[in-house]
Amino acid sequence: MTMLARVMRTVLFCLVAGGIAAQGQESDTARLRRDQAEILRKAERLRDVMQRLLDRYEQEGRAEQAKLLRAGLEHLEAAKLLEDVAGIRDDLDAEALSRAVEKQGEVVAELDRLLAILLDRRSLESLEREIASAARLAGEAGQLLDRQRELRAQSQATTEQGATAAEDRLAGALRDLANRQRNEAQANLRQAGPRLPFLEDALARVRALLERQVDLEKALAAAPDGGQPDPRREQSFALGDLGERARELIDARRRQHDWQRARAAAAELEKAAAAGDAQARERAQQRLQDVLERLARSPRGDDGAATRAAADALAKATSPDVGAQALQEAVQQAAALAEAKAEEHRAAADEQSEALREALARTAEQLAAGQENRPPAAQALDEARKQIEAARQADGAGRSEEAQNALARAARAVSEARQKYDAANPDAGKLAHEMAADSAQAARTLRSAPHGEQAEEDAARALDEAEQAQRGVVERAEQAEAQEAARRSRTALEKARQTLEQAIGGARQGGAEATRAAAERQAELQRAAEQARAQAEAGAQTGELGEEQARATSAAVQRAEQAMQRARASLERGEQATAAEQQRQAAEDLQAAETELRRNRRLDAAQKQELQRLAEQQKQLEEDILRLAREVEERKNRAATQALQQAAQSGKRAHEAME
Repeated sequence: MTMLARVMRTVLFCLVAGGIAAQGQESDTARLRRDQAEILRKAERLRDVMQRLLDRYEQEGRAEQAKLLRAGLEHLEAAKLLEDVAGIRDDLDAEALSRAVEKQGEVVAELDRLLAILLDRRSLESLEREIASAARLAGEAGQLLDRQRELRAQSQATTEQGATAAEDRLAGALRDLANRQRNEAQANLRQAGPRLPFLEDALARVRALLERQVDLEKALAAAPDGGQPDPRREQSFALGDLGERARELIDARRRQHDWQRARAAAAELEKAAAAGDAQARERAQQRLQDVLERLARSPRGDDGAATRAAADALAKATSPDVGAQALQEAVQQAAALAEAKAEEHRAAADEQSEALREALARTAEQLAAGQENRPPAAQALDEARKQIEAARQADGAGRSEEAQNALARAARAVSEARQKYDAANPDAGKLAHEMAADSAQAARTLRSAPHGEQAEEDAARALDEAEQAQRGVVERAEQAEAQEAARRSRTALEKARQTLEQAIGGARQGGAEATRAAAERQAELQRAAEQARAQAEAGAQTGELGEEQARATSAAVQRAEQAMQRARASLERGEQATAAEQQRQAAEDLQAAETELRRNRRLDAAQKQELQRLAEQQKQLEEDILRLAREVEERKNRAATQALQQAAQSGKRAHEAME
């Protein structure tokens, strides 16, 4: 089992190296995307191999080995390690180099944790008694990990060199502004004292409830009289059904594409076998095996039994003691099944696609009927229909990944349509029920305030009254009674708001003059932030800053300005504790702006040359990993059982990620 862990570790190392090594070889976007897709496919293969071995070990009663594999699979899923590895290849260009460096660090950390799980340090002594060379292999793998860490550190150091004068000036201004903003937040929090934060939080909740009160009153005015079906609720359900149909279409296309990949792999395997190309035959054979295994395990669809039979036949035909005739028959069986299933799923998906397009168009027109302007929900359905058509065209042209992406966008658009429709046409009962829960929570918060006084209790009682009235809206069948309950809800909420505003005015320790002065200082800080953003934009125009550098910095400063504006408005209302939290957020956004300024720095010729040198070292590291993978594989082929041979083959095939 521990030797299996070494093979798994080698596979992971190969995936990491393959994801990064391309940084110095070419910058073609299509190649990078192709490489990323290849790495993600290898990630799926790694999980599949580990899962198959786990199933076998559990059947054989090998509890310790199964325990280690199960822990490794859980960590692999939780850490999202392999997805991060695949993302490195997309990020390793001049504009996103710093993100790639960050991902390298994350991959190294998670890889080390996964190795600890798979190796199970406690059983290392027993492993060394069984296999004398295990310690040497582990040492070499550790050295490769150290080299990866060193390359990552050198890449990061290279990107941090060469700041321009404009960058240093802007970074200093942002740092100073963040410190000043942080000091303002601390001062306001001190002046607020221990009571104001609770009062202001409760007031914010009450104001939010009053905003929803407006929606509640509109919903009641538009609701049908007692006992009649609500067409708005039925329309919302219909939009939800469209969303489910969009997800079903995604699944149908995915199965179609899987069967098409199986068909292509079967054809490639037949061609390689006829040509006597052992290496190409092994690659195509494993690709076909992987697709069939995934389809056989899928809980959806009705082809499980036939697919399992084809997968098992192909697996038996890979044994060394089975002749070429058996392999040929297994491939022909898989090819025939893939051909039939690919066509079957294509026809079904085409039918689903056309029906969904028509339903989307029909529903969009229903939503827009009688409206002067096309409502947002109808516009979202229009976008969904457009994406489904784009997916159909991409699929017809054989661009399966593009088709899947378009379908995903269509599903999101349908979901947005329902959200926009529900927001524009709220259900009175549901809204009142949610408001009642929020009113009760606000009342409990006020009563739990450590420094509460009579005002807190009065506001809590008013919120209790609002809760009862809101629950009355839910319970009243007659529209007139529900509207009367809604009026009581508004009266109680207004009472709570007035009580809290008066309490906040009396609880201010610094007085109105202090909050007025704080608001003026906040306005000054906001003007300084605007100047910093203008400085970043000007730096991009003069060439002193890179475009991406200026864009990312400006976006962060703009977020800080928005938080500053909210803080200023809070101070003008005398809400110091609320303002302090908004000022703290503004300080964090300013600090983030400085970080974006540093991390998106442009590279000069010397830095690019250094990164090219590091890329060459990364390539050498890749080759060393492959050498170790082959050595581990050779040992396992000599010493292990047939079950472990499958794991060894996965280590050998991992080198495809670096091709």
